[in-house]
Amino acid sequence: TDWTGTNYPKYMVQHGSGNSVRNWAFGCPTTPKNVYVTPNNDPQNFDNATVLNFYIETGDGHGIVGGVEFGDRLVLFGKKKSFIMNDSSTNTSDWGYTEAQWTGGVAHNRLVVRTPNDLVCMNEAGDIYSVAAAESYGDYKAASLTRPSYMHEWINEHINLAYIDDFHGIYDPVQRAVMYFVVRHGSTEVDTALMYYIDRPPESAWTICGNHDYVSGYSALCSALVRQSIGVWKIYTGGYAGKVWRLGEVNRNDNSNAFLARYRTSMLAFDNVRMSKRYDRLRVVAAQSGEVDASLRYWVDGEILEPSTISFATSGAYLGSFILGTDMLGGTTVSEDYAELGIIGKRLEIEIANVKANEDFFFSQLMVDFVPLGSRL
Repeated sequence: TDWTGTNYPKYMVQHGSGNSVRNWAFGCPTTPKNVYVTPNNDPQNFDNATVLNFYIETGDGHGIVGGVEFGDRLVLFGKKKSFIMNDSSTNTSDWGYTEAQWTGGVAHNRLVVRTPNDLVCMNEAGDIYSVAAAESYGDYKAASLTRPSYMHEWINEHINLAYIDDFHGIYDPVQRAVMYFVVRHGSTEVDTALMYYIDRPPESAWTICGNHDYVSGYSALCSALVRQSIGVWKIYTGGYAGKVWRLGEVNRNDNSNAFLARYRTSMLAFDNVRMSKRYDRLRVVAAQSGEVDASLRYWVDGEILEPSTISFATSGAYLGSFILGTDMLGGTTVSEDYAELGIIGKRLEIEIANVKANEDFFFSQLMVDFVPLGSRL
């Protein structure tokens, strides 16, 4: 009888301890702290006489906003706390719940992502953490997957958490990566995916995907894992214009459009963060299958310098050498005809990018010529 007017559950999870099968419904607007459970092996029966009703005080004013089956347990999430249902007894009157030993909840149900051996969650602050690690440490901040790489600072700077209700996550079993689709600052629609590769260390596991020059499969209202054929799985997304996109195609384009591919190094101190250096030139070892223009940007102690461009006209492997902060010298060959530029600083950061459709390229090495100048306070 709670389910009247507009008070109907947003979410339903099928879960049963042992051999039982039940549906657990939650997310009703006016009774958000209630969880409704069907009888065993009768998952469509929410009749008043047979339904089980659990009231969980989450302490945040929002109630239960997420839930997922993990192993043989049902984990329910509030905004700030998590709860584990105890439904192991054959007598339902013995059932109840316990507050999880870790602190941390989830923003909403679509931000709970199950991997083969973990649960990954994004909370309202935009922090992303591992539930398996949080159980060990007792705190989601200690189990954060974003802080080792300072990804949490990038999220704070670039992601519009005012639209977190539109964010959603999914696990890609082919790439073995968790994908969170998010809204950037200056936008009101999802257009970017944050990818966390679960087999890599957290400090090097993140990649940012999106095509902000054209509409792409990352402009996604929703996402789903789809079985295409035997052993072949793909991530499908639903776009804002009614199109369905398939991610991870072999073509190097987005619906025939180019997309920007780039990476940026960390702040490189060359083994001595206190020592000043004079950075003179950068050498790039590259291989590509056709004509490629690569743009480079640099930061010395956080201050950005003038960008440069490398133009590789044909396929093959090349070593390009050019002065930091100026245009490319010598094209596809090594040039020794340059003057010393003498940019002085303690740390150097480099970004290299390509934005041409259907071209393979690979930059295997970035080598910096510099002269140590000694330590300075």
